[in-house]
Amino acid sequence: MNSVVRKLLKVITSKWALLAASFCVIAWLLSHGGVNKTAGVPQAPAAIGPGPGTTNATPPLAQQGPRSEILRIAWLEKLGRVPEGANVRDYYLVQWTSWWGKRLDPKEFWKGRVLWCDRSAVAAACSHGRLLPPIPYDDPLFRAISDQDYKPASAGAENYGGAGRSSSREAAFWDYFKRTHPMPPEQIELDQRSIAQEANTLDWRNQGLQSGSRRWDELAQRSRGQMIAQGCPPEALSDEALRWAYIMNQREEYQAALAMPAPTMTLRTNLLFRMVSVDLTYITGPLANEQVKAANAWKIAYLQRLRREKVDLSYIVAYLKAWNLSSAEVFPQDKQG
Repeated sequence: MNSVVRKLLKVITSKWALLAASFCVIAWLLSHGGVNKTAGVPQAPAAIGPGPGTTNATPPLAQQGPRSEILRIAWLEKLGRVPEGANVRDYYLVQWTSWWGKRLDPKEFWKGRVLWCDRSAVAAACSHGRLLPPIPYDDPLFRAISDQDYKPASAGAENYGGAGRSSSREAAFWDYFKRTHPMPPEQIELDQRSIAQEANTLDWRNQGLQSGSRRWDELAQRSRGQMIAQGCPPEALSDEALRWAYIMNQREEYQAALAMPAPTMTLRTNLLFRMVSVDLTYITGPLANEQVKAANAWKIAYLQRLRREKVDLSYIVAYLKAWNLSSAEVFPQDKQG
């Protein structure tokens, strides 16, 4: 049988011939132990990885010939998903596995997950060749929309060119879902920082020109309506909430600058200090308890509203965890009762 494989490898002299022959060789490798197994989890072939037991190794360039590609495809086939740290090569080869782009089981996919189309859910779907997470339940509102997969499009981390699949129904469902359900914390933060940074930039320019309003709400007003329509809670876009979102972001930037080598650190902090329009003590010094409460005030108001509206408890629990808040400080009446 080994002689047959050697003959096949000699025939494979072009990319297209390789792709046509890959499945045949994969079947032989899988049936004859060509991929190592440890407790049911496939291990990367030792011949193409940096060491034994490496499950997401990429073959060195010198070994990325036809045989290494066949072994890699075989390993990806057994793994059943794109490995962590995958590169362009993996996203190209994975398209020749039998599982790439197939529909995911909604019940299995959403087990233990909050029902959000967030980065984590999208990344998990992309690792199987789907551009969007599976629709979690049947909604009559979207039954008339085609559920046939589009022609494959770009999928994967950094859009590495994997041919991911999705349908019009999936796109319509998630677009509506995002606008009518609580927004993931990461997206709220991105919306806040986007408006706050825009407001600060205009504020800084107006300060230099000695003209124009200094009020954050007026500077950011043009973006608020659009973001609220997309599902961002109004509480997160108040004047005070945006101010604190900006301060907390600048504090993170300052801490990151302090971790840089000395020359770079000096340049980065000087630039940071030159651009801010709040007192530097907010950026460089510790925050008092009252200031921390002020920064979290909008979050507490938002969570209290969600409870009044009887939103699914899983969202409230997820927010509390993401924002490092306790139930007692958000819902003090529970303790009193």
